[in-house]
Amino acid sequence: MRQRLLGAALEIVYSDGLQALTQARVARQAGMRQSHLTYYFPTRSQLLTAVVEEAAQAALCTMGPDDAILPATLDGYLQAVAEQLRDTRMPRLMMALTLASEEDPSLKLWMDDFKSRVLQRIHAALAHYGLDLGADQVALFHALLVGLSVLNLSRSSPESAEESSRLFLMAGQRLLTESRLTRRQGMRQRRPTGQEARECMDHPQPVGKDRATLTGVCKK
Repeated sequence: MRQRLLGAALEIVYSDGLQALTQARVARQAGMRQSHLTYYFPTRSQLLTAVVEEAAQAALCTMGPDDAILPATLDGYLQAVAEQLRDTRMPRLMMALTLASEEDPSLKLWMDDFKSRVLQRIHAALAHYGLDLGADQVALFHALLVGLSVLNLSRSSPESAEESSRLFLMAGQRLLTESRLTRRQGMRQRRPTGQEARECMDHPQPVGKDRATLTGVCKK
């Protein structure tokens, strides 16, 4: 019954927009009494967030786990995300929800939680391919997705969909490449471990001109 109501709500949103989503209309669309709808969704805000959650499942699965079957390669993952960018329904819903949150601040809390879940999924997916990105790098990856989704929505044409997909692949690959390089540099510049420090103490550095020729973790 709950899924039937959500299906009816999504039909309304996709055909007439989020502003047309009322409890009475959803109940009529589903062929049910409004009391049944308010049992599952007592307020319009709860109905809104449930509708967006339902619509977001495909996008969330593309982003990564929970229980998502990821492509075999990182390039395959980027291609799958790039294809998801062509669909304007999710960004349209999120834009409408952002506007609705101005009147109902409780929606902002849900949006913050939703964003956190998306970031966690992106981090887990990239970690699956051996990329341990920091929080800022994951946030930048997400910002790239959001920005290109909105740009595609603003034009809503085959050309804009193709451009958004192409730009994401180009920028995403560059971001991940730079992240790998930054991580490698950080590993080279790491502080010596306890064992390495003990070895330095066991083999004191020479003084004078020979000191400048030393390399490795014992070099000051």
